[in-house]
Amino acid sequence: MVTVFVTDPLALDAPRCLCPPPADQMSLFTDDGYAIPHIPRPWQPRAPVTTSHCGRVGFWYRQTPQLFLGRRGAGPLILAPDTNVLIDLLNNLEDVGGLLGTPEPIFRYDWEDRLGAIHDLLQLWYWRDIRFWISELFVYDSRKPLGGQRVKSRISAFEEFARDMWERGGFDPQFDSEDDVDDYEPICPVHPAEPAPWEPPRDRPEKWPRGRLDRRLLRKGLVSGCHVFLSHDEGILACRTAVRAQGMEVMTPRELLEIVDASGDLVGYGPLLPDISALGRFWSLRGPEGSGVADPDEPNSPATTTASAA
Repeated sequence: MVTVFVTDPLALDAPRCLCPPPADQMSLFTDDGYAIPHIPRPWQPRAPVTTSHCGRVGFWYRQTPQLFLGRRGAGPLILAPDTNVLIDLLNNLEDVGGLLGTPEPIFRYDWEDRLGAIHDLLQLWYWRDIRFWISELFVYDSRKPLGGQRVKSRISAFEEFARDMWERGGFDPQFDSEDDVDDYEPICPVHPAEPAPWEPPRDRPEKWPRGRLDRRLLRKGLVSGCHVFLSHDEGILACRTAVRAQGMEVMTPRELLEIVDASGDLVGYGPLLPDISALGRFWSLRGPEGSGVADPDEPNSPATTTASAA
């Protein structure tokens, strides 16, 4: 009697692929049912994982490559808002933040409106592990000299954003245990190759904004390790391809929300106890009555900033 092994018994101890199977895996078989064509495996969503000590659910980086540009694992989404985005937020706190702290997120989906997009971005910040990194250059970023009260308001806002950033964990994810991510996303021994880890850029992007302060803001976001630089400045947005090659995306709040929505991260939130600390920090952004944070000649209503790019 001859025993025929379908699988070589010596191969039973060989490493097995741990990559997540595609949802439509049976469709990989050809019509004759015997051959499996070689096609890339799509990323499959993973269970939510908490990435901050304050209970916020983070993001699986491979699920949204348009934002995280090849990074692996789970962690926070770190945003560097430009001054024009911060002015829209700080001069319209009641409109964009009046619904923070509700039992579940309330999205307007009115992203063509700049304030509507910021409203929904703040909802995402409150419920998810989003961290705003603000450069100290914001304090004096103005076309004309700012009065003392406006400078104080900007310093106060800078300090509140910095406090929120570091209370959530700074630039690093904060897991309950070291095994949290590996339990969901084990490294495959058969396909171990992963993109190289992020490193600070050594050279400036080929295309760079003309404005000296714009260049400094963008550079600081790059070397700090932010994932996305948010802006409405056309000169900065025109440099997005060159900046992306250095490891950071550049986009508007509307574009960010559209990508997050397409990846499924606007739904599926876990329970979150009311975060009085986060709400207190947000409303502390409100400066003294009439102080404002905008340029002396800039209206409170959003106005698209345009600039040319080199």
